[in-house]
Amino acid sequence: MNVTSATLFGLIFAFISAISCSAQSSDEKERDDSASFTKFHVFLLIGQSNMAGRAPIPALLDQEIPHSRLWNGKEWEPAKPGLNRYSTYKKDVIQGINPGVEFIHAYREAFPDVTVGIVCQARGGTSIQKWAEDVPGPMDLYQNAIRMTQAALASATKSNANPVLQGVLWHQGESNSSNHAMYPDKLEGLIVALRRDLTSPDLPVVYSQLGNWNPKYAEFNQMISKQPKKIIGTACVSSASAKNLDTEHFNADGQKVLGRRYAQAIQSLLK
Repeated sequence: MNVTSATLFGLIFAFISAISCSAQSSDEKERDDSASFTKFHVFLLIGQSNMAGRAPIPALLDQEIPHSRLWNGKEWEPAKPGLNRYSTYKKDVIQGINPGVEFIHAYREAFPDVTVGIVCQARGGTSIQKWAEDVPGPMDLYQNAIRMTQAALASATKSNANPVLQGVLWHQGESNSSNHAMYPDKLEGLIVALRRDLTSPDLPVVYSQLGNWNPKYAEFNQMISKQPKKIIGTACVSSASAKNLDTEHFNADGQKVLGRRYAQAIQSLLK
């Protein structure tokens, strides 16, 4: 190789290396920005199977959600669909799409400089009675949700992430749909306990109607839509137009509709 060729080869190699380093630096900056946690907004997601997610995860969604983190019980990791995968008491069934995925996207549209942290502790088939703070037995659903949230916030604080618990998303009621007379008092009691034990007296809480495709949910949906007038600092999400997977569960598109409405409701409460 003559001098001219060597010089040309060196210039080309340097140019390619510079481009590669630039792209790598850009990628690293994107990851660093996502992990900087300068504004880290944390949400607790609890309830039964629709909050756990039963709809299979579409292939296009099976990837990390930008600028979000999921608490895995020990540390924060990049969030991916299947947000209930680390629930302490999850059922041995699919942990698919729940409202949380679209909630993250919609919330960040309103707050683009925020990293969203998710603590998801749902359990399919559970009644609201099972979520009471003093329920004895092997599944202490409420106390476990509190422990997980506190541990997640403590871990973020230790990492200088400045976490702020911004709200609770609750979806439950299918197990109570045929007998819901006591539901308003149970729901209010749950919210009072959450606000007390998470030391956030004004903590926003958003809950949802059940699938409106099932006529047996009609009375429950009417009842729960009235609860924001009774329980200050809460909102109810409509399930209108959210499509179903089966008689009880929302499909992926239905969960997307709910997730966006949860985000809109949280924003309204935060204002």
